[in-house]
Amino acid sequence: MPNRSLTLWPFTDLSDDRIRFGQRFIRLQQADRGPIKFGLRHTEKWAGYVLGDHLFLKTIPLIEGKQYPDLGSNFETFTNEEFLELESLGPYEEISPGQTAKHTEIWAVFSGIQLPHLYDEDGFAAAIDPYLKQLL
Repeated sequence: MPNRSLTLWPFTDLSDDRIRFGQRFIRLQQADRGPIKFGLRHTEKWAGYVLGDHLFLKTIPLIEGKQYPDLGSNFETFTNEEFLELESLGPYEEISPGQTAKHTEIWAVFSGIQLPHLYDEDGFAAAIDPYLKQLL
């Protein structure tokens, strides 16, 4: 039975070498090239970005049983020649006049980080685990 979905935008080329689907991680690398965007129902509760010796982590909320936009995506990522974006999405909510909706992300930035290459997924997971424990 399927256990996850991937939402693609028409301009996304899955053969682009900036994307890597590993056993444990998905990598999207920013470069001076055209756009890529995809979304998914993300159950791991976090996403991150590595730049040099800096690690940015953020929480990706998921409320089970709720309906999400973009074919069920609570997480989307986009890159082009200018930037890379990590976006969490909230579920559809009907809001009456005077009501509010709340969507909370927690962000953390760590510096002086030395991480193994993402191709070493076990080593990468072990290296980021202490930072994830601080975030989550």
